[in-house]
Amino acid sequence: MRKMLTTLGIAGAMATAAPVAGQAGDEGWAALGGFLGGTILGEVFHGHHGHHGHQGGHTVVVEEHHYVQPAGHYEYEKREVWHEGYYSYEYDRCGRRIRVWNPGYYTYTTVKVWVEHRGHHRDYAYCD
Repeated sequence: MRKMLTTLGIAGAMATAAPVAGQAGDEGWAALGGFLGGTILGEVFHGHHGHHGHQGGHTVVVEEHHYVQPAGHYEYEKREVWHEGYYSYEYDRCGRRIRVWNPGYYTYTTVKVWVEHRGHHRDYAYCD
């Protein structure tokens, strides 16, 4: 316990110390300080070296996943989509701007649709 409090005190002193203005060549010292600080904090929070006796048990959670076959399948359908008419502006050969009506139109698109079945059979047969 005393070792942990000492280590926390050193880590706290390092964290609250006023930073010194940076000079050329300080990258090596900064790397060393980061390594030492990380080592100290790692020892405080995760280090159990030198301890004997019961350390506590680990909890193991086992999850079982059961595959459930879906009661349906996907099919592709063609659908008709209406696009509204709209006005646009064009210029005639004299440079005048004229308003032109572009009529609406249909297009066809393919969509993926889920088809649900009442039964859960492999061949998708219905159970009545």
